[in-house]
Amino acid sequence: MRLCGVLGAEIVALPAPLARETGRFFERNLEWLTQLFGREDWRARPEYPRVQALRAVAALDGAMILARTLDDLSVFDDIAAGVPRASQAQPLPSPQSGLET
Repeated sequence: MRLCGVLGAEIVALPAPLARETGRFFERNLEWLTQLFGREDWRARPEYPRVQALRAVAALDGAMILARTLDDLSVFDDIAAGVPRASQAQPLPSPQSGLET
């Protein structure tokens, strides 16, 4: 499972600075995915790009939890197969570019 997924699940118990950075991480990734899903050269589904981004993150995070809980990695593959893919689109800059280290 992704560390930020675990932190996000426990956000109310985190110290305020860590909670802010966890939220910032999710927002940066969602902004990046929203840009990708909103591109003219690639639109996976007719929904709004932000909704698509939210669904993709939720599906993949949930898939990781279920696959680990059920001790069956094929669960992740089955769920991930339904997440829109952008293999034909030109890549966007990584959501991590510009983050402070």
